[in-house]
Amino acid sequence: MTFFHFPSHFVYWTQIPEHMELKKVLMPIIQNFENDIKNNKPFSACNVKSSFECENDNVNSFLRGKKIEGTLVWKPLFQMLNEINKKDGMCPIQADNFSVSTAWYNVYSKNDFQELHDHDSCSIRDMNRIVHPCFSLIYILHDQSNTNSTVFQKKESPCFPRKTVINFDTSQENTISEGTVIIFPSDLPHLVKPCLKDGRVTISYNVMANYEDPENPVWPVPPE
Repeated sequence: MTFFHFPSHFVYWTQIPEHMELKKVLMPIIQNFENDIKNNKPFSACNVKSSFECENDNVNSFLRGKKIEGTLVWKPLFQMLNEINKKDGMCPIQADNFSVSTAWYNVYSKNDFQELHDHDSCSIRDMNRIVHPCFSLIYILHDQSNTNSTVFQKKESPCFPRKTVINFDTSQENTISEGTVIIFPSDLPHLVKPCLKDGRVTISYNVMANYEDPENPVWPVPPE
């Protein structure tokens, strides 16, 4: 007896081996832009300092460097896809032409939180192909707490005899901590619980992709 799993929501995480090296490079840059983002309030229900949709484009441009993007986005993303696509019974994810659509960072003070939200957006038609927002990533650059604050939430089908809302609280996973990249479908709702200590810094990316005709699948190839 076996199962076939239809594509569904998931949360994947992995540790970045180069974390300490990246932290030494990235933290001073983020601290240098502190005045640029202190009055930037892109989120309506929380007071987290964020570079998201900041008027000064320079505050996020360093996140798009080839080495940084390769380490934080492409290496873990294609590692995840490889693991998913080789599992027996799993419906493979067939996509190509991946690209980062948005990159930003959040800086949390003690007791700062983020409301329940997702990173979904409208699809884009490009050369007769539909380009979808597909994956989002959170990189925990700095966190002095012993546990992570992110909670993922999914409404279950009413057909299943269990809770209608399922929470995945990453604080219960001791392998999710500073230096971890978390990857999830962009439409998966999540929140950040009030931070226990000052100075939590996370970097986020949204990744777009082209999904091919399933009768002519294309194995995903990372951008050069």
